[in-house]
Amino acid sequence: MKKIAILASGVLMAFAFASCNSSRPDITKLDSAADSLSYAIGLTYADEMGQLIRNAYVIDSTNVAEFIDGVYEGLSLKDNKKESARYAGLNLGHTIVTSIIPTINEAQFGDGVTSSVSKEIILDVFQKVVLGQPVTMTLEHATELQTTYNARTGVLDSLNYAVGVVLGHQALEFDFIKEKCKVDEEFIPDFLRGIEEVRTQNIDSYYGARISGVQFAQSVFENDVKEFNKTYVGSDTSHVVDPDVMLAAFAHGLKNAPALLTLDEAMEVKQAALEQVRANTFADVKAEGEQFLADNGKKDSIQTTASGLQYKVLTQGKGDKPAATDVVRVNYEGRLVDGTVFDSSFQRGEPAEFPLNGVIAGWTEALQLMSVGSEWEIYLPYNLAYGSNGAGGRIPPYSALIFKVQLLDIVK
Repeated sequence: MKKIAILASGVLMAFAFASCNSSRPDITKLDSAADSLSYAIGLTYADEMGQLIRNAYVIDSTNVAEFIDGVYEGLSLKDNKKESARYAGLNLGHTIVTSIIPTINEAQFGDGVTSSVSKEIILDVFQKVVLGQPVTMTLEHATELQTTYNARTGVLDSLNYAVGVVLGHQALEFDFIKEKCKVDEEFIPDFLRGIEEVRTQNIDSYYGARISGVQFAQSVFENDVKEFNKTYVGSDTSHVVDPDVMLAAFAHGLKNAPALLTLDEAMEVKQAALEQVRANTFADVKAEGEQFLADNGKKDSIQTTASGLQYKVLTQGKGDKPAATDVVRVNYEGRLVDGTVFDSSFQRGEPAEFPLNGVIAGWTEALQLMSVGSEWEIYLPYNLAYGSNGAGGRIPPYSALIFKVQLLDIVK
């Protein structure tokens, strides 16, 4: 006898994954840097999310247009809690019909299913439980019936009723409708109106795609737009991501339609925006480093190369000078310009070895100027160090760095 494997948290996880013709701007050109950024984000978003959307929402070339229609509609309903609640019900009901019921059928009746549990009974009982109306089966009995039901001897309507009872109680137990579907108490009747539409109507793949698009817009897209603003805009409100432009690009990408940028161009636009956010965020770090190097370069003991590298000779060695392709053995200490030590082979008590062409540019340049046995202090502008990225949490972006370096040997 086969068991039905959709009980307890498993069912709610399936719900949660689904989670619980609007006006469209005609984007034919990009008039500003903000438009270009918004479009670039939308286009790459489609590329990154496309496979997930196709799998999670059962979207393909036949219904992708309806999915996009749903996304537009979902965004237009942002302040319409009544209609949003209805769509949340439609989405959950559609998930039960297209995902959970087939799972029950396969588990209970096996391959080549000729029998099926009833969406009408399941969704009717589900609504009664959610509304607190009397039902004729306890949760304990329903749970036991689901796990012990025998397709050859059992009464199918009893199984239908049991599934509805269990799903309804799980929705209440986990406060699913309010927490996952984001439906306030006063709009639960509208949520159940969506469930009832699924119960009484045939939801084809086109309407199902539109329903999924609405839920995607409200549960995923809107949140991602906020995150994109944090990442690619920061505090610069003149370049806020335009959801309309982003969505137009998202539609172009998801439909494989002609786009206003290539993916490579879009990535370049995003990278430039990211660099600007970092520059704004770490402007003080950059300014502090530049001021330090300007003052340091005036000292008689400091020599400056054409690249902006500064160095002071503490001990002059008499050995060979390494080439960029050599591996060197060194002791070193790295500091920020405020004196914070972020790395030290001296403290570890063990020299380091590395190829000169595999380190930051300032090291590659400076060590080729040193002879074995030398000890120098080198001062690197950020572009010769870790640039606009920084290094982990220890070295902020745009940091000028100071290193004391002993060149111990060239490793043959």
